[in-house]
Amino acid sequence: MRRIRLWHVNVLLFAAALALGWVYRGQLPRAYDGLNGYLDGNLVAPLESSLHVEAIGLLQRGVERDRARELLEQAVAIDPNSSTVYVLGDVLLMEGDLESALALHLRYNEIDPSFYPAYLSIASIYAAQNKPDAQREILERGVEHFRRELDNYRPREDATVSGHYNHKARAVYNYYREALAQLEREL
Repeated sequence: MRRIRLWHVNVLLFAAALALGWVYRGQLPRAYDGLNGYLDGNLVAPLESSLHVEAIGLLQRGVERDRARELLEQAVAIDPNSSTVYVLGDVLLMEGDLESALALHLRYNEIDPSFYPAYLSIASIYAAQNKPDAQREILERGVEHFRRELDNYRPREDATVSGHYNHKARAVYNYYREALAQLEREL
């Protein structure tokens, strides 16, 4: 029987590992620390999440709103599809920058159309800009979305699934019902 020799494959794999190590040498220490933390049961939060949490802390204490905005902007630059987009929009809204706040809230509404406070916030910005047609349109879009979600996600008890998941399905359904009721009240 002929023997297969794979030593050249091992050399290639070793060279590829060295090349990847060289390319990602700046990120490896953080990854190594994160792995050690994970193995010890202490997870290191992603950088954008840490920036978001720090900014929220500053905003809750009512200090350094400019610093909080900078942190949120950094977090959005890292992950433009996170809830930080909405929070940054709220900060800009507090500062009176309606156009930028509106743009961010509309963007977040595209990211997560099931977050009903975004519909309410967008509608209030349109009201402040004296745009009643746009205000009504966004509220109607939200009502339509949540009616569709209620039809799609009506919980059905399933004995083969653990109670936790049935409970979670009911909680999501109740959230959708609450969202629909809020949006209909605003109309």
